[in-house]
Amino acid sequence: MNIPLLDWWFGCAVTLLVLVLRYFLARRCLSSLRNVSGPFTASLTVCWQFYHMVIKSDYATEIVRQHRKHGTFVRIGPNEVSVSHPDAVCSVLMNQWWKSSWYRIFSFPDHTHLNLASHTDPKLRSHMWRTVGPGYTLANVSKTEPYVDECIVLLEQQLESLSKRGQAIDFDEWFAFLSLDIIGQATFSSRLGYLDAGRDIGLAISTVKVLAVYTTIMSHLVWLHDLTLGNPWLGKLGIAPNVKMVDICTPIIKARRENLSPRKDMMAEWLSIREKSPEKMKDSEIDDAALLNVVAGAEGTGGVIQALFYFLLRAPKHLERLRAELDNADANGQLSPVAQIAETQKLTFLQACIKETYRFYCPIGAGMPRVVPNGGAQICGRYFKSDTILSVNAYAIHRNPDIFGADCDTFNPERWLNISDQALMTPLWGAGYNKCAGQHLAHFEICKVAATLIRDFDFGQIHPELKWIQPQGFTCTPHGWPCWVKRRGQHPRGEVETFLVKH
Repeated sequence: MNIPLLDWWFGCAVTLLVLVLRYFLARRCLSSLRNVSGPFTASLTVCWQFYHMVIKSDYATEIVRQHRKHGTFVRIGPNEVSVSHPDAVCSVLMNQWWKSSWYRIFSFPDHTHLNLASHTDPKLRSHMWRTVGPGYTLANVSKTEPYVDECIVLLEQQLESLSKRGQAIDFDEWFAFLSLDIIGQATFSSRLGYLDAGRDIGLAISTVKVLAVYTTIMSHLVWLHDLTLGNPWLGKLGIAPNVKMVDICTPIIKARRENLSPRKDMMAEWLSIREKSPEKMKDSEIDDAALLNVVAGAEGTGGVIQALFYFLLRAPKHLERLRAELDNADANGQLSPVAQIAETQKLTFLQACIKETYRFYCPIGAGMPRVVPNGGAQICGRYFKSDTILSVNAYAIHRNPDIFGADCDTFNPERWLNISDQALMTPLWGAGYNKCAGQHLAHFEICKVAATLIRDFDFGQIHPELKWIQPQGFTCTPHGWPCWVKRRGQHPRGEVETFLVKH
């Protein structure tokens, strides 16, 4: 190779290096976020988030550590700031700000199918909520209570059968089965069959786990998502994993549409709106909403329930106090064989334990990113210019010692016997126009399952010295803490079956 050619290559390399350095220097020193503290690498690239979400899988823990080091605001990306103050719930989430583009990856089965989770435009999302929202109301969810009871009874029967055979119980699996069957009852008036089979039918739960990892990776590469799982052609070829969820739901949706005498479930609400005002709702939107229920509910609610059981096992005095409350209510005839939602609301310590679980465990480790609108915004005393992404992180808020005290890293339900500001729990379900559509069904399920199973069963870890495994990426669904269970002798099966017949 001659000297001029070497000089040419050297010049290209130097030019490229200068351009790269200039690019990163601009991100670090010329950005409007240059004075926001945070990890150095986060100011240059999204690789910091990728590393803690995908490689180390400790994102929720790390984001708490960063906020304790840097304060309310932490720069977690070249144009993104994490916020850990509850005031941001009102000033950011409660306003009609656009969601960041990564929400688009929640479109199922591809990017052409927008749903409540994937809409980034607040006006379009609010319009969709006006059509599908009636199916999620507490009044509508309450109509499913006898059918939720049916699922809980079946779970108890399965747990008792496994106990008699001396088999270990993986609560992460069984609570996921329960959640999916309850979602089936609430959405389609039909169990999906997971509790009956006692296994992951159609690999739905495994698929959701794969999609959670995919979501973590693609959250900053939305353009690549549109070319891969978000590509409608891959769905048509049947080679995308999210097609499995479509395959599971499609025959159930078809059977529900053909049901000539349905009860008042979510599909009934949506089909009624479709029949009365076809211009307001398309058939595809009904199918997309039903599919989102199954995908979103496969692990989220089940994760919260297993977290409640896990934390109580590691705080025996709180478990003992809760059992005493449940046994006392039961002895006084204030608790049905399957606890009714109205009964659970009167159990003060049960509700305190559930609230503390909501605080101490978040099924989502990532924040809720919003785009600052034109004109900028003043948030918690700090100005941010338009197009800045502010990510309100529920995990960081709930572990903030300035809000919850020096014992914020301790599971302590008793704190909720004295805290009157219930709005502190808002971030778990989101807030404003983008709050979790299934929050009423989730809380409904959690209250009933906790009251019934903790009253009826003794349980414990087979290896109590081992902590659960909790990957912290986009989601934080734990596993790996097998348990034993044993019925406490209350409410024999015949009495429970009689209760279900009456209700």
